[in-house]
Amino acid sequence: MENKSTEEKIFDAAYREFVEKGYEGARMQAIADRVGINKALLNYYYRTKDKLFDAVVPRIITQLPIGINNILEKDNPFEQKIEEIVHLYIGFLKKNPLIVRFVLRELLNGPDRLAKIFVEVIEHKDNNLIARLTELIEKEVQAGNIIPIKPEQLIINIISLCVFPFIGRFMVENIILKNAGTNFDEFMKDREKEVVDFILNAIKP
Repeated sequence: MENKSTEEKIFDAAYREFVEKGYEGARMQAIADRVGINKALLNYYYRTKDKLFDAVVPRIITQLPIGINNILEKDNPFEQKIEEIVHLYIGFLKKNPLIVRFVLRELLNGPDRLAKIFVEVIEHKDNNLIARLTELIEKEVQAGNIIPIKPEQLIINIISLCVFPFIGRFMVENIILKNAGTNFDEFMKDREKEVVDFILNAIKP
């Protein structure tokens, strides 16, 4: 197995530190400790926490858009694309629950920093996810395959339906599911199909 370079180890450690603690809670010394180097060497690679944050966060953000772009490139029916996007999105959130907390924490503490990076990643000329989704939805509307709906509304609907259980997981587990005889993981298995069915039924002409 190929050994990682010091810079790669720093990057991985910073990724974990920022996701677990957010920008405000992350410490350069803690990142150095994770790698097993002194802080002076960390500063040689990344002089400030800001520079390290700006380098690491795009990696966090791009994990999902890359997968969705792959779905959009397939020559599949629109309904199947929606199903695959929901499956990918919920699957990603299941595997990366800390990222949900990370994004929420950063948006609450200082949205400008995170928003700037989001825009740079999502609107990159080779990875313009929102533009591609918008174009796809507009074509489906024009063809009469779905009801007239503004693309931004449908996109927000999909995101909201997928992400809310993870944002409100404490409430879902301790209030909604308390007497339902099921746990969160079982609930989310059913949730994927429910979200797909809800969206497709809502946009049928």
